[in-house]
Amino acid sequence: TSTLPQAMTNEEIRIKVAESMGWRDLKTTWEGYHEWMHPDGRVRYGTKTCKVACLPNYPESLDACAEFRKTLTDTEKERYVWWLNHLHPSADIHYSELQKDVRREVFDLIDVKPIEHCVAYLKMKELIP
Repeated sequence: TSTLPQAMTNEEIRIKVAESMGWRDLKTTWEGYHEWMHPDGRVRYGTKTCKVACLPNYPESLDACAEFRKTLTDTEKERYVWWLNHLHPSADIHYSELQKDVRREVFDLIDVKPIEHCVAYLKMKELIP
């Protein structure tokens, strides 16, 4: 059973992760469009119907999640894996024992959904309760 935050939408989670990665909402006054500044300084445009169209789709893409996982320090990795285990108990991950039974525990990570990676990341960063 997953314990994902019920009150947050995928769009809200997507924005929180993006902002933590350095994306900035430029809060454009250009009617009908949303502008986001990529961490490298390039401006990306969302559409009238989708504020987050230009942001990486963290809650639905493991490839997008790889972006934030690459930034984690060793200490953050420990807390991140702890949160993954808490959010996805069937994974039964024991970070301190990864070297003992790495194949089983790493294989269990395959079942963790992108949204669970996002929530574990945001909780580890203390950006959501």
